[in-house]
Amino acid sequence: MTATNPEIVRFVIDRKQFRRQPLEPLPKVFLPRYSPTGRLETSVAEVKGLEWNEIWELAFKYVLPAGRTLKGGAVCSVESIFRLGLGLESDGKWDGQHMNIIGWPEDEESRFELAIDIARNSAMALYEPDSQ
Repeated sequence: MTATNPEIVRFVIDRKQFRRQPLEPLPKVFLPRYSPTGRLETSVAEVKGLEWNEIWELAFKYVLPAGRTLKGGAVCSVESIFRLGLGLESDGKWDGQHMNIIGWPEDEESRFELAIDIARNSAMALYEPDSQ
């Protein structure tokens, strides 16, 4: 997958979540966390049809905690999520762009295997502030 027509983006703020050579997201960027309701979720943005400057704007507006720097985004297709038996759920946040990857198994090893599959079918787009 290329980063030219992203459908879903997982924003990356830690350089340990991607590899530069070859440029690719690492599975850990997709690993879920427990939500306040106790459900395993991975936060993503639905960005189909958006330009990269609009995608980065979402990150700056909703994702970046104080003192962190945007590294880029791990991009994938909706199909790559559904093909693994996972789901996507919109919650209306982030101007309607926020979604959660849901349906993660409780077993940690199974979750990591799914994250590996998502990463394999994803691309990494670096944020380059000088090109904006």
